Amino acid sequence: MDIPADSLLSLTVSPTVSNAKDAAVKAMIEYPYSCWEQKISRAWAAANAGEKWAGGREFAQSVLDEMRSYQTPDGGMAYFLNYSGFDSPYLSAYTGYVLTRLKAKGFAVPPVAEEKLGAYLLRVFNGRKDVETPTAVRALSVPYLIERGLIETADLEPLIRDLPKMTTFEKAVLYPYFQTDLLKNASRTSGAVVVEEDEDQIFSVLPSAAKTNCAVLQALPENQDLMRGVLSLRGKDGTWGTTQANAFCLDALDAYIAANETPVDAKISAKIGEKQVIDATVSTKELKTAVSFEQPKTQTLTMTKTGQGNPYYLAVLNYPSSTNGAVNAGLKVKRFYSVERAGSFFRDSRRRVRRGQTVRVTLEVTVPEFQSYVAVSDPVVSAFEPLNSLQTDMVRRDGFYFKDSKFKRVTFYAEELPKGTYTLTYDAQVVAEGDFTAYPAKAEAMYLPDVFGLSETHKVVIQ
Repeated sequence: MDIPADSLLSLTVSPTVSNAKDAAVKAMIEYPYSCWEQKISRAWAAANAGEKWAGGREFAQSVLDEMRSYQTPDGGMAYFLNYSGFDSPYLSAYTGYVLTRLKAKGFAVPPVAEEKLGAYLLRVFNGRKDVETPTAVRALSVPYLIERGLIETADLEPLIRDLPKMTTFEKAVLYPYFQTDLLKNASRTSGAVVVEEDEDQIFSVLPSAAKTNCAVLQALPENQDLMRGVLSLRGKDGTWGTTQANAFCLDALDAYIAANETPVDAKISAKIGEKQVIDATVSTKELKTAVSFEQPKTQTLTMTKTGQGNPYYLAVLNYPSSTNGAVNAGLKVKRFYSVERAGSFFRDSRRRVRRGQTVRVTLEVTVPEFQSYVAVSDPVVSAFEPLNSLQTDMVRRDGFYFKDSKFKRVTFYAEELPKGTYTLTYDAQVVAEGDFTAYPAKAEAMYLPDVFGLSETHKVVIQ
């Protein structure tokens, strides 16, 4: 491997693949947004995190207790506002799918909410409600409807006819009922298997290669090559990108562990170049080491194992980033500050204000092409206190229809965002003096994590 200057190469050897969960669990604990899909996904993740998420079971149950707050009058689930007409058939079906998993782990679902959701999903399953992606919605509905006794396997006959046009994700969800060839479109490299969807069958709502592969691993938990493929789909941050993908993958790893892992008691030898960095036994605890490189080098990592079991290893190379200022990775964000004087707001390019003044923060977001499920979040300067903080409200401002205002962060959400430039604002009171850092505002496509934008970091002087 080619190693840049000022780098740190970390090597971990673990007796269980469970440690591959760590980054995803941490991301789910810290996830800042609050729509129902993200909440129910985090609850599912918490239920699968075990001791990695302190208070995880309590958190998961608290989310379930909130279910009625996101349920529309006809029983469907909404992303933010439980008004009539805001229901999402896909989100409702996904909720039912997750509820089935959580109930199997001993969690309680509010009876009234569950009854209403069951009736809603039964109507969707029977085709009484127009939906954009009927096979995906129906597929996700099946486990919940069967568990609730609302349908029987004989009622799945219409889905059998739809199997040829289903995505691999949908087939994986239905695998307990129809055992199809889930690895038909798999590619195999270096001992890893990754399943790919046909281009003409990619599911248009919240698509994710990680979610598809983890749904397949749920169905085929004995497949070690598929597990390696799932791990290869993690991003640089060690996660699978989105809340839903993380939730599916954490559950899939649990299924894999239950099906495959046996006790490990093995001697591990690891060398980086000629330097011995590990020479120890791995059994119940993982082994860790790190080597720093001040100058660029080309090195070979060599590992050998003797003994019982199949330990896992992870090599991570950390090196300095050269990225400074604003970032445009598919979305562009600019931030401006204006100060109120005599009832009007005037833009202050120097970002120098006085304690007691009211500041208007303007976020200008440019979207070069249509995006869905976009969040724009601004970390509030420590000296500012947003007006109407701790409130959520509905705003009719272009494609952004929901604002979540907290002391530390103000976030705007849009489900559908056509190409264009959007202006978002919030007002804040200046409550402290001194020099402060305004960390970057971020716009991101929540289910396409590679599409995002960051504003510049600013210094704000309060006199």
